[in-house]
Amino acid sequence: MISLCFDSDIDECALGVATCPASADCVNNDGSYTCRCKRGYTLVNKTCTDVNECTETPYVCSGENSICENTDGSFKCSCKPGYTPKFSKAVGDAPANLTSCDDIDECAHGVANCPASADCVNNDGSYTCRCKPGYTLVNNTCIDIDECALGVATCPARADCVNNDGSYTCRCKRGYTLVNKTCTDVNECTETPYVCSGKNSICENTNGSFKCSCKPGYTPKFSEAVGDAPANLTSCDDIDECKLNISTCPANRYCVNNDGSYTCKCKPGYTHVNNTCEDIDECAHGVANCPASADCVNNDGSYTCRCKRGYTLVNNTCKDIDECALGVATCPASADCVNNDGSYTCRCKRGYTLVNKTCTDVNECTETPYVCSGENSICENTDGSFKCSCKPGYTPKFSKAVGDAPANLTSCDDIDECALGVATCPASADCVNNDGSYTCRCKRGYTLVNKTCTDVNECTETPYVCSGENSICENTDGSFKCYCKPGYTPKFSKAVNDALANLTSCDDIDECKLNISTCPANRYCVNNDGSYTCKCKPGYTLVNNTCEDIDECALGVANCPASADCVNNDGSYTCRCKRGFTLVNNTCKDIDECALGVATCPASADCVNNDGSYTCRCKRGYTLVNKTCTDIDECKLNISTCPANRYCVNNDGSYTCKCKPGYTLVNNTCEDIDECALGVANCPASADCVNNDGSYTCRCKPGFTLVYNKCK
Repeated sequence: MISLCFDSDIDECALGVATCPASADCVNNDGSYTCRCKRGYTLVNKTCTDVNECTETPYVCSGENSICENTDGSFKCSCKPGYTPKFSKAVGDAPANLTSCDDIDECAHGVANCPASADCVNNDGSYTCRCKPGYTLVNNTCIDIDECALGVATCPARADCVNNDGSYTCRCKRGYTLVNKTCTDVNECTETPYVCSGKNSICENTNGSFKCSCKPGYTPKFSEAVGDAPANLTSCDDIDECKLNISTCPANRYCVNNDGSYTCKCKPGYTHVNNTCEDIDECAHGVANCPASADCVNNDGSYTCRCKRGYTLVNNTCKDIDECALGVATCPASADCVNNDGSYTCRCKRGYTLVNKTCTDVNECTETPYVCSGENSICENTDGSFKCSCKPGYTPKFSKAVGDAPANLTSCDDIDECALGVATCPASADCVNNDGSYTCRCKRGYTLVNKTCTDVNECTETPYVCSGENSICENTDGSFKCYCKPGYTPKFSKAVNDALANLTSCDDIDECKLNISTCPANRYCVNNDGSYTCKCKPGYTLVNNTCEDIDECALGVANCPASADCVNNDGSYTCRCKRGFTLVNNTCKDIDECALGVATCPASADCVNNDGSYTCRCKRGYTLVNKTCTDIDECKLNISTCPANRYCVNNDGSYTCKCKPGYTLVNNTCEDIDECALGVANCPASADCVNNDGSYTCRCKPGFTLVYNKCK
């Protein structure tokens, strides 16, 4: 028997490896497969293109109010708004088709959205909301007609118009009631709820209301108004004409209030005589209550207690006037005022004696007890006293005062006019004190000429002359002054006792070192003997007596490295680091944009630092195309290194090697799938499965032969 082998067909459709589009069905063929366009698609230039059924007769929607909508691979029939669809039954795989679109009665079905103020009216394919009577259409809304506000309501004059939703009502005004459909006045005075309260009240009916008032002599009180009900009279209270000062009582009478009226009575201090109130004389009748220090004075209706002379009224009491304390007593300057009850007395002061009712001065200088002590004292009588003093040039010493006796002079001591600073010596003389006087002695630097201290000119005398060839002597008042010529500073000897320190030499002043030179801008100071010179600073040169800046950059004398630009400054220059460099320890160092993360390279490129810049270099798997790193398709270019049994799959910047169909990944190696052993081979019962590398073969069993790829 001869055994034949054949390869079994692979069902690409079942295995899902067929590449049919979504608009086509996969149909397996022997050794291949076909993509057949699905229902609703047609083949146009080898592509399944959607059929627009809405333009074709067999599937068109029926009914004048229908809408056909083409969809991808099919179509959809619907009705216009306001209509409901009817469909035929579906036959086979043909969908049910629309047969007609019937009007929806929104009013009958209760789906119309009309407000309560409108009636629903059905239309073909729609409905209308019609405003009810008493409403009007405003901006598609039924608004109530306010007949009252528009003045179209027919209410009588005694009624108020009250608007209702869709209508209005005529309501009788307050004070009127409806009688035979007419608003008639209500007489509130005969009704209990609105009658006026209080026994002294009066009710008066008015047209549509009433009025409550009080009898003369009474004032009304009203309750608070509630809502539109008027305030009602609650009581009539007596008017107190006396308190309100509206009574008409004549003079000398006072008002006494009565219920609803008042009475006039005589005031205190008056008595009723023949219907007239006459004054009572309390002083004459002895009923006045005045103290002994006051006189009684009758007034109209009363009396007054007037304080006698020497007394004054304090808190209704006559108090003694202290003429001495108030300063109204008329005592002379030589007497003291002594207050008495209701009067005062003048008593002679110390130092005065009474002679013929007059206080006369006592001359103490002629009396022994008060005489001044000391050989240099002087006694001077004064008005009412005496004065002890010392002769000129002496100062007094006094004993302590005992009681009211004055302190007395005990001695006269010499005044040191020099120490006290009261001597009148000129500035050129010293004060020397004497007993009872002082002397003026000429100071050093002055000499006595005709009783005047005259200045000595030391500059003409040898002992005090100034030393040094650059010194200058200047005579001053009472002295002299040594100083140096301009540009020199003096040196002095030490002062000995009262002798002045003298100039020993004049040394040059270094104006530059002391920073007192007046050199202009851009110059520096150079010291000379007795003076200084101003020279141009480094970086400047003398042009027409002016120090002008040297441009080291323009002259090419600046010492800047290649990584820096020269920038001229006033009197110098600066080396400024170029772009891509930064200053580190006075040196322009390259900025590593890559390390700092400031470079703007795309993800597909690596940053490569350069001196003063950087470069974006395409990563492995990318190539530069029009300044852009573009992915290299290693699979398409056939430069991948996939091993046997694998195929290449391109990735962004690289590629992947995947196992071919019929192989599976085991320990990073694509090994053959034994479809026969796994039972996934599709061999008929008349054939045996034989595994191949990457596939399998169906071999006819004994007793079968291969005829047209089938075991017969």
